[in-house]
Amino acid sequence: MVEKRAYYKQQKRLWKGKDEAKYQSYHRRQNALKWMLVSCFGYLGYKNARFGKIEAHESVNAFSRDILLTAKEVAEEQGYELLHGIIDCIWVTRAGATEAEYQQLCSDIRARVGIDISLEGIYRWILFPSSKQDASLPTANRYVGWYTHNEFKMRGIEARRHDTPLFIKSLQGALIEQMGQAISIAELSALVPELLKTARGFVETLCSGRANPMELVLRRHITREAEEYTTNTISAVVAKMVEAMGVHVAPGESIEFIILDQSGKRKPEKAKPLALYAFEDGYDIDTYVLFALKAIETLLLPFGYTVDRLSDEFGLRPPKPPKKYPAVMMDDLFGER
Repeated sequence: MVEKRAYYKQQKRLWKGKDEAKYQSYHRRQNALKWMLVSCFGYLGYKNARFGKIEAHESVNAFSRDILLTAKEVAEEQGYELLHGIIDCIWVTRAGATEAEYQQLCSDIRARVGIDISLEGIYRWILFPSSKQDASLPTANRYVGWYTHNEFKMRGIEARRHDTPLFIKSLQGALIEQMGQAISIAELSALVPELLKTARGFVETLCSGRANPMELVLRRHITREAEEYTTNTISAVVAKMVEAMGVHVAPGESIEFIILDQSGKRKPEKAKPLALYAFEDGYDIDTYVLFALKAIETLLLPFGYTVDRLSDEFGLRPPKPPKKYPAVMMDDLFGER
């Protein structure tokens, strides 16, 4: 399976930009094999797996850590700086390095660890968003960056998640599209005023109540039967509403709803499932604005724009005495080619 997937990936690169049908065919095949392999790995650690064994699962992780650390050592021996690493990927940088030199690094790592490694691309810039617990640390599986061949890649951020409302995805997507104009961090920094202008337009639409409610739909997985919920969370409220309609939603299934009043002070039902929603129900402006601010913060925190500062910037609360916002080291969060 690994060898076949490597072949499909090679064919995918060969036909990219030449024959879209063949490109998509090979892309889908390698992707199917990827998820088969991921499932095999996960099944090793599943407690009820007929053929699973937790020691096998742990061994795979141990080999992975060892290979990742060895790859890091090979890169650093050649003067590269490791920006980030996760499972089967590393991001490295070295001033003035050419594509041929990156390819040579791949060959050297391959020779040392015995595992095939390929150069996926060279970034103009890449952002690893900060951890919610510690702004000085990046998260392991969230990033967005623009390649030198003018394509972008993102993982784990709001625009990539399946449970993010379409409005928030559109907001973040518009910002990323603008950020793609920059070919360096300096140019990206210069774009910040324009990015804030774009973000302001989306926030103002939310605040005015004119956002399309169909773009504010959230999707969540139900974790238990409706009658088993003991707290009045939004998931519980919506699950009970759906059950009252005569529709049974089992644990593990998902429900779609729009938040009306997350606090429950103005509207005790808090949210409505999509099937019961009427446009006159409106939506919880404060909650959706907060979603928007967090999505903006994901991309602009390296420039000092926290949710609080964005709230001040967009006039979402009464003016307060000027305050100094903590400077964020861009070098810690961004990496260039």
